[in-house]
Amino acid sequence: MFRALIYAGALLLGAVIPFTERTKTDFDTFLRLLNPYGHWVKQSNVWFYEPFQPYIPLTEGQWIYTDFGWYWNGTRPFSWATDHYGAWKLGQDNVWRWKPDPDWQPAKVEWRGTSEFIGWRATSMNRFGEITEPEAERYNHPGEWIFVPRKKLTGSLTPADIITGEKGKTLLDQSEAVNHTYVSWREIDRLGPDPYDVYGVAKSFLAQQTMGAQAEKAVNIAGDDDASPIIVAAPAPSAGSADSKDKEKEKKPPIYTIYSLPDFYYIVKFNPLKPFDLYIYRPEIFQDSDGIQRRLDVWHNPKVQKANLEKVNRVLEHGTLIIDGKGSSTSSSTTAAPVDSASASTASDSDNSTPTSTASTTTTSSSGADSSSSSSSSTSSSLLRKTR
Repeated sequence: MFRALIYAGALLLGAVIPFTERTKTDFDTFLRLLNPYGHWVKQSNVWFYEPFQPYIPLTEGQWIYTDFGWYWNGTRPFSWATDHYGAWKLGQDNVWRWKPDPDWQPAKVEWRGTSEFIGWRATSMNRFGEITEPEAERYNHPGEWIFVPRKKLTGSLTPADIITGEKGKTLLDQSEAVNHTYVSWREIDRLGPDPYDVYGVAKSFLAQQTMGAQAEKAVNIAGDDDASPIIVAAPAPSAGSADSKDKEKEKKPPIYTIYSLPDFYYIVKFNPLKPFDLYIYRPEIFQDSDGIQRRLDVWHNPKVQKANLEKVNRVLEHGTLIIDGKGSSTSSSTTAAPVDSASASTASDSDNSTPTSTASTTTTSSSGADSSSSSSSSTSSSLLRKTR
């Protein structure tokens, strides 16, 4: 019985981990998925992505409230990346271009609003969700701001629904910052409007209790006299308690739970019992911002890609890495695996893609111990002669 429970637990853990743990990948994965829908341009020594079709960021899709805050569910085929990593920049030619970085957020936007309109603007954020742009740059360009009537915020949006131009500038001048405090088991300060206000419902009973709207009472959950009490919300007395509980449940706004897909093409069947589970592809990127720019340099330089591929193939075939005409022997312990051109170029790059490069440079053939030893010995002898 005990073994059966362990086996069942292992199966359950294996089923959950792929959706709770973020997968890791090289930025080349992004390049392959984004390139069919746009091209890369280099401005002031920085690479930007420009969609083939004209695009105003965060205007085609829907706002959804999640356990991470407001999430932008874009409809463009590149939105999964461009609207959650990096930042959109409006050029002097009035064309929006995307600068990538490795930090994922549910939406990299700043919010402002009036009593009737709500607005947002694409901005730069760090991995903690903090805005990194100077305040002067955030309000000096009214054309970067997008406004919609508050009642349309959670609907499916198209460019026809948004307000920009002179009217947008007027709304920006009249607006103020919009933030809220989300309450779960603790209070969390978040950007954007309060979901309870947006969906037109009152604060949930637990939220009211946590924020001090009702009295608290101590409950001993351990069942013994020595246990310390835990403070929980105390329900207010009311007639028809069952009906009241049902009504309180109805008042809660739809809050989605985000799960991470292990692969871009991974398909999860919809579960009608869990309609607010949201499965998205949001991998961690091996490179930092500088590493991403170096990968783009290599990607757009076929000669460098070819040279990197030859170096990696030489390592896999001979166990020797040639750097600037000098040989360096490598230890052999595992069987060599085939490498495609994409992973080869990734492995030899000098950015932060450590796992791939490590696997490539330490992998040689172990099927023939004598030949491997001979190769290592001859390389060492050659180095010895050079030293003398």
